[in-house]
Parts: sequence; C-alpha cells; structure tokens
Amino acid sequence: MGRRFLPWLMALISLIGLLGAIAVAWWLLDRGARGAEIATVLEPAVEIFAVILSALMLVVALSKPEAGSDGKGTSKTEKVRKSSKSWWTKVVGRIRSHRLPVVITGLLLVLIVATTPAWKPRLNVLLTGCGHATELRVLASQDGLEPARLLAERYQRSTMWNGCADVHPYVYALPTAKARETIAAGWPDLALRDAGPRPDVWLAESAWEVTQARTDGADAIAADDAVGWSPIVLGLPPSGASEQDGGLEDHPWPELVELTASHDWGLVRPDPASSPAGELATALLYGTAPADQTARMIEQRVGSALDRDGYPLAGSLAVLCHYRQLNPPRTAVITSEQALARFNNGDPLGGECRVREGQRTDDLLLRAYYPPDTRGLDHRLVRFTWSSARQANAAAGFGRWLATEDGARALAAVGLRTPDASVEGGLLTARNGVRPDVTVNPEPVPADVLTAAAATHRKAQRRSRVLLALDSSGSMSTSTGAGQGTRFAAAGDAVVSALNLMGVRDEFGLWIFPPGQGGPGWYGEVVAVGPRDGPDGGASRLAAIDAALNGIRPGGNTPLYRAIAAGVGAVGSSNDEVSSALVVLTDGKDTSSGLTGREVIDAVAGKGVRIFVVAFGEASCATGVLGEITTSTGGRCLHSDPLSIDARLAELFAVLWS
Repeated sequence: MGRRFLPWLMALISLIGLLGAIAVAWWLLDRGARGAEIATVLEPAVEIFAVILSALMLVVALSKPEAGSDGKGTSKTEKVRKSSKSWWTKVVGRIRSHRLPVVITGLLLVLIVATTPAWKPRLNVLLTGCGHATELRVLASQDGLEPARLLAERYQRSTMWNGCADVHPYVYALPTAKARETIAAGWPDLALRDAGPRPDVWLAESAWEVTQARTDGADAIAADDAVGWSPIVLGLPPSGASEQDGGLEDHPWPELVELTASHDWGLVRPDPASSPAGELATALLYGTAPADQTARMIEQRVGSALDRDGYPLAGSLAVLCHYRQLNPPRTAVITSEQALARFNNGDPLGGECRVREGQRTDDLLLRAYYPPDTRGLDHRLVRFTWSSARQANAAAGFGRWLATEDGARALAAVGLRTPDASVEGGLLTARNGVRPDVTVNPEPVPADVLTAAAATHRKAQRRSRVLLALDSSGSMSTSTGAGQGTRFAAAGDAVVSALNLMGVRDEFGLWIFPPGQGGPGWYGEVVAVGPRDGPDGGASRLAAIDAALNGIRPGGNTPLYRAIAAGVGAVGSSNDEVSSALVVLTDGKDTSSGLTGREVIDAVAGKGVRIFVVAFGEASCATGVLGEITTSTGGRCLHSDPLSIDARLAELFAVLWS
C-alpha cells in the first residue's frame, strides 16, 4: 500500500490530535486552570504537532504518485509531457492526486489551531480584542497594602496572554480588627459601605488573625494557606547600632527592655490593636509567663517613648514613617523584618508617608537585631466560599502562582522569607539592614500564649482619658439625605455608640463648639472629663451625654481652632498611668476663632496630647492645618461621610480605649 495510504494516515493523526487537545483542555478546566495556564501546557504540543503534519503534507505533496489504480505504469509519452511542466505545476498536480485526504488533513489542522486554548485567545484578540477579565478582590492589612499590590500586579502579569490578562485585581486595606470582625460577621451588606466589597482573597499577616476570625464565628473561609513569613526584629538607629558589637542578639526579648533603657534609647512598637506585628511583639516582650507588674512596666516604658517623640498609635509603617521625621532619632523600633527592609530601601510606606520609590535615607537606616527567642509573622492567603466560581478559580490561581518559582521571587521582592531559601535577590539584604542568614524559629507562637498576652496587655496598658469636641455650628443642621436626619444627629449617635465601647478604667468628657443657644465663649462643656461609670448630675455619664445631645440645636459659626487649643489644655498631658487624647468631629473650616493655623499648631505642640480629627461634610484632612495638627501630636485625621462617622469612631476608639 505504501504512499497510497500516507495521506489517509495523516488525516487520521490530525483527527486524533484534535480530539486529544480538546480532552486535555477540558481536563485542565475541570481542575480550575486558567486560559493562560492551559495555553502554556498545550501550546508546545500543538506547535510540534502542526509542524509534523505540515511536514507530512509537504512529503505527500512532493512525492511521486504510484502507478494508477488500473495497475498500469506511466507511458513514455506521458513521461515526456510531464517532464516539460514547471515545478509548481508538478506540485499542484501531485496535491490534486491526493485531493480528499489532503483537504481533510488541512481542515483538521485548521481546527486544531483555531479551537485549542493555546491558539483560540490569539484569534479572539485579533477579531474582538481582550475579553472581560475576572475581578479579584484582595483584602490586605494597612501595613501590607503596598506589598499586596505588588504581588497582585505580578500575578496579573503572569496571566497575560497576547496582551490580555485573565485577572484584574482590586486591592484594598482595612484595619486589622475591622477585617477580622467583618469576616467573622459574614461580611453583611452594611459592611459594603463601611468596609468595602467582599474579598476573594485575604492576605492575612498571621495565622493568629485567621484563628481569631474563625473563633469569632467566621464560617465562610474555604482555604487558608501559608505563603511566607517575616521575623520580628529590633531595629536600632545608626547611633545605637554603632554602640553594639552584636551583643544584643544574646539577650531574649524581655531583657531588651532594660537594656535599651540603660542606653537611654526609647523603645516603641506597633500598636497591638492596629497590627499583628504589634500583637506578636507584645507576646515576645512579655515572655511565656508574664507577670502583671512586669507587663505594666513594659507598657509604661513603651508609652513614655511614644509620647516623648509623638509617635502614632498605629501599625509598623506609620511608626517607621514618624521615625523618619525625627532628627536625630534616639529610638529602638520593634517591627517586622519585612517592614524594616522596606523602610531602609526607601520604599513607599503608604498613607500619609509619601516617599519616592528608591529614596534611601542612609543617615536614618535601622539595623536589625534578632533575639534568640524571636518568632515571625506567618503570612497566609485565605479564600472564601462566598466568591463566584470565576473569582474562586482566580483566587486559587493566585495561591498556586505564589508557590511557583516566579511567585517566590515576587515574595522576596516585597521582603518576605519563603520556604525556598535559595531564591536570590529581593529586599532581604545586608544593604537594607537585615540578615536573612540568621536562623529564626519558623514555628508560630502558640495561640494560647498570644491569648494570654492579649489579656495581660488589656490590664497592663495605660488607661485612656479622652475629650470629645463636637462641632455644633449651623452647618451641622444640614440633612445627611435619605431620611437619615442631620449631620449633628448622625455625629451624636456615633459618639454614644463609641462611648459604649470604652473600658471600665477609661475617662471621657464632651464639649460642643460653639456653645449651645448662643452662650458665651468658644465652646460649651456638656459633660466634664471623668470615669466612665462615674455620676454626672445624678445620672451616669453615658446617660447624661445621651440626654444632653438630644437637647442641642446646632447654630452659629465654627470656632474650630479655639476648641482645639482649649481642649488640649483641659484634657491634660499623658503620663505613666494615662494616655490623653482630644477627638474632634467637624464638618467645616474654622470661621470665627481669630487664630491662624500656625498659632493653633504652636499652641498644641509638646503638650503630650494626641489629637484626632474626624472630618466630614466640607471639612477635609487634606488641608495643611488639620493634617499637621494631628500628625505632629501622634494623632490621625480620618475623612468620613456623615453616615459612616460611627464606623470611623469605632476604628479610632479600638486604639484609644483600654
């Protein structure tokens, strides 16, 4: 049979190849593979297959046909006639002699190329452009927002095929406590306004976060996978590092508190209510069996350093951002290895800490020390059952990609250690003040130790003394819309809700500005600063505030600066036992104080009182005065819409209340 059956064999091979490619594609799709992943698997095989078939077709086309079906050979006259033909005419004639099998083979080859996932995207892009990418919603911590964005962008690039991405990531951040609380509650519809969309991926900074969310009732967690980790380190400024010869690493965490004090260094750490790094650092400082008196001494030491240099009660990056502004710094900073390396590298720290990428400040570089009992934050990638099928597949793909060599390089680029220690490059270098060669126990701190440390911290931390100053000017009578009452009513309800969250040792008071009903002065005292459960005019303080707010009618101008300056004096300075704060709620600019912005900034400087502002309506945190007042005192300015004031105050008082 010889060459006579070669074209038909070629057609059969084409059919088998087409069916095989379709079967493999379906098998991969059933296991959650993306288009780009399927193309990566099939494209080499399809290209090799196409080359082989093309070669066979060429052989058939160029081969001489056998004797005709009648069994007779070619006559001498016919041979002479054919020999006079051009080469192109000969090729065409030979293809025509195998017309049917060649046509079938050609059609099957076109189908293989056009329908397999390795080539179909190319045709789709050519004909219709890029399709709709799957939106992947990625929730990060406030400290981890920038690294999460970088990881999500690199993952998106890994899904690119012919200039089109399969995935479009949307990365956003929430405070640690808010994220855990909202996930535990099942991300109700109300949270869509205050917290954002339901995430498909949660890049948690520790397994402890995930454990707490599960304990609080989270039942929508579909998977929880480790992706990388970062040890907790002690960062010393150049002046402190030059005094050491490595001896710090011989001392466990509890001893470092006294050691830093003996060198007259302040000691600060991320706030445990704002940061998993702060939670873990607190457990390490306390040790495995913390005594209440020891914990209280540690909190007084940390609190004193925070107050002295105006550090914010916030996460690692906000603490490091403030450190960058000190000249010269005399503070030892407890933080994660990742955060310290990013800081030293000059990476953008996010939020209000705007630094050009790659901008190093070598005179402020921190050197990392690794106490022998230190542990690390075990970063997790969490997926949820509430995601759609497409988003669940994209989330699973993110996790698979992070486990690849490309993913490991991306994790190293954002300063995380990975199980594959052979990955070179990234942020973890001696140039950035860290020592990735130091062996650190990778096992997480047990949950019961973290639970005990959190309980001890609640008892050991300083009590809070907070004065709330509420704008009662005429603009506060503006309706919030949608039948929700006025701005003043919304702010008043938020104040009462926030006060219900305070600890039994805390103190608070309430002012309004201007004073109600046209009273004299710049502000009016509604309830004096005092203990939560202390009486006020024969009623509890909470009841007194609730009743007073119901009787106030907004009106008049806005003596904002006068209220801030006077409020700082009234609440008193922080000390070893008390952390003092002024919280201002306002919807507009100062209109009647008679003070300049510089005068009020100078009036509150160095008073030992943190100032926080919740700005809504026409008020803005972007204005220089409010931003400088809050930042310079270690406070914070939060922008809100009137219907979200309660959420902003809850976020704020999660840090302030003891």
